[in-house]
Amino acid sequence: MYCLVTPFLFFANTRWIISEETRPLSTGNYSSTDTNGIEAKAAYTLGYSKQSSGELKIDVHHLSLPFNVAENV
Repeated sequence: MYCLVTPFLFFANTRWIISEETRPLSTGNYSSTDTNGIEAKAAYTLGYSKQSSGELKIDVHHLSLPFNVAENV
């Protein structure tokens, strides 16, 4: 699944994990391009909690940059 949020923000490979009835998680890849055209990629995880009103609220947000072996040798 692909989702273009803005011209500079793009989500891909989104997956939903339902761990409990009121505790869904979404994971995937995220890329962002700055105004100079430089792209940054990251993996994301979002955790949601269901409010008594029925709305979902994000209560966990995590981004991590991919490990680059060449930069860490």
